Amino acid sequence: MAASPVGAGIERKKNILPLCYAKIRPSVAPPVDSMITIAKAMQTVLDLAEALGTENLEVGLTRGRILGEEVVAPFAVPAFANSQMDGFAVRAGDLGGADGASPIRLRVLATVGAGGNFEGQVGPGECVRIMTGAPMPRGADAVVPIEEATVVDGEVQLEGAAPVGRFVRGIGDDFEAGTRLLKPGRRLR
Repeated sequence: MAASPVGAGIERKKNILPLCYAKIRPSVAPPVDSMITIAKAMQTVLDLAEALGTENLEVGLTRGRILGEEVVAPFAVPAFANSQMDGFAVRAGDLGGADGASPIRLRVLATVGAGGNFEGQVGPGECVRIMTGAPMPRGADAVVPIEEATVVDGEVQLEGAAPVGRFVRGIGDDFEAGTRLLKPGRRLR
């Protein structure tokens, strides 16, 4: 019966990994007439080993152990679109004509830190100050880094365009749900 991958079922506990353990079968090895390489000796031992099964351990206790089952991502990472930079979440379309001679000013609605959330929506002429890792506000589709902005009287002045998606990490950019993350047999460090 095939084991289900880690993350595939809700019966798995958080931060638990299945690990292998094995024993060496007794064997009558043929006599050795000469020295053999370490690689050959290791292969001989491995050929005589048989897996006894797996056990589940908390991740913090797995260093040096061998993974017994594949680990599959149970969800996408990141799970939500978020900012790659400290700066301002903007509507890219609002910055189309911005340059040094004709800067664009946007009203700052709020500040959102990592772990925070902006419940409103960014509309025309508006933006949200955002920190790295914070969720992108609804309506915003780009981030202008703080180094490229000047705050004046509660508004932010921007002197350049920002294409859609600039400095935004999309859902699943690191990996999608169902992605095979680790193969069985891997030694964990």
